[in-house]
Amino acid sequence: MIQFLSNIALMGAVQIITLGGFFTGVYYFTFYNDGSLVKKQTAEVHTQIKAVDQKISKQKDEITRLVNYKKAVEKEARAIQYFLSYIPNEYTAIDVFHFLTREAKNAGINIEDKADQGMQDGEFYNALKVHVRVAGSFSQVLLFLSRLTAQKKILVVNDINLSISSGEDDQWISASMTVYAYRYREEEEKEDEKKEG
Repeated sequence: MIQFLSNIALMGAVQIITLGGFFTGVYYFTFYNDGSLVKKQTAEVHTQIKAVDQKISKQKDEITRLVNYKKAVEKEARAIQYFLSYIPNEYTAIDVFHFLTREAKNAGINIEDKADQGMQDGEFYNALKVHVRVAGSFSQVLLFLSRLTAQKKILVVNDINLSISSGEDDQWISASMTVYAYRYREEEEKEDEKKEG
């Protein structure tokens, strides 16, 4: 190094300027940057940031969509549960007879006849068909029918036939009707039917 510095000291002004120009050129072409490299790197970083922001925005939109979907599914599940509360899954004709007997007793009328008329299958339910004949005053029969409609079960009263008979004190009405009570079918029942069919 000392030898190099002593050689520089012996050089003339033109040689020093030439050597300085050489080092300047080497520095300029290898190490010097006028900022274009930094600008290029900054532009690339900004492009990457925009791409990441777009991905984040898409993910936020997807999260919002999924949250809305979850809310909709939960709402539908509550609606289905509410609906299914009106269609119990363990319900038989005997349960329907007990129910009708209790409601007739509460209305003050007599059940003269009752008969199980089988079951009709739907896609996800069974309709239990029961025939019943009751007798009482007009207001008692109406009260009985009213109590049937106020239940938290789906009941359909069909084919009502009324006949009037006079008693000692009041006119009696005999009402025969078909009552359909519905129960939910379990998946196992559906699959058993498919295997049998």
